Amino acid sequence: MLIVMEQGASESNVQAVINRLVEMDFTIHRSTGLVHTVLGCVGPSNLIQPKSFEAMEGVKECVRITAPYKLSARAANSAGSRVKLGDVEIGGERVVLLSSADLNNQVLRRGIGMSLDDLLVEADRVIASGTANVVLQETELEAIPVLKKLSHLPVIAGPIYSEPIARAAIAAGADGLILETPVSKDALQKIAAAIGRSL
Repeated sequence: MLIVMEQGASESNVQAVINRLVEMDFTIHRSTGLVHTVLGCVGPSNLIQPKSFEAMEGVKECVRITAPYKLSARAANSAGSRVKLGDVEIGGERVVLLSSADLNNQVLRRGIGMSLDDLLVEADRVIASGTANVVLQETELEAIPVLKKLSHLPVIAGPIYSEPIARAAIAAGADGLILETPVSKDALQKIAAAIGRSL
């Protein structure tokens, strides 16, 4: 984790941040430049929120270097996971069509105000508790390719209420769609085939 102090931050501001980090078992590497002081911090950064340091007097920004999640990270399974959701396998080359009735407690949905990191930290907690079959649900289409890059877990899009959104979700890389309206499967198949997948 890196903490960048504001230009002109006082020594007492810097020391207050260092003291808090030491209390949290971090090792600190200080670099004092002409404009800013930067604190490189090694320790349990997955247990803190950067915003808690950004609220401290004299802190300009706090940046996490490593992801706060490990078990759900793409590095844990670079090929991607296939997960059984009831009788349906999600992940791989086939895009599955689901309804809300198909969902269960294996599906983690990103809530209002949750970041993608928050969702993946929650997925880590579920996996660590012994539930290996976890599926991520995302409502924002632009987040789907980001989740696919960050995590090996399958991503389902929805709920979806229109065919154009369904086509866009497939193009974005969704492994499944939660459809709440009838759609033309032929149209969806064409999009899936265009990106090397099937329906």
